[in-house]
Amino acid sequence: MYHRVFADYDMVQSEQIWNFADFQTVEGLMRVNGNRKGVFTRQRQPKRVAYKLKERWENIK
Repeated sequence: MYHRVFADYDMVQSEQIWNFADFQTVEGLMRVNGNRKGVFTRQRQPKRVAYKLKERWENIK
């Protein structure tokens, strides 16, 4: 959805990934076994979203 909105506004000049890769955090109720919001795993293996972002960025004109 974000990508569709970004494409509709010429004033949006860039995009930024919040978390490049997953990372370990303190164990707790909210985060069991680390933070997994990254585009890559902790071992730097690409997740499906990495390929989607690559496709998007290669096709931006």
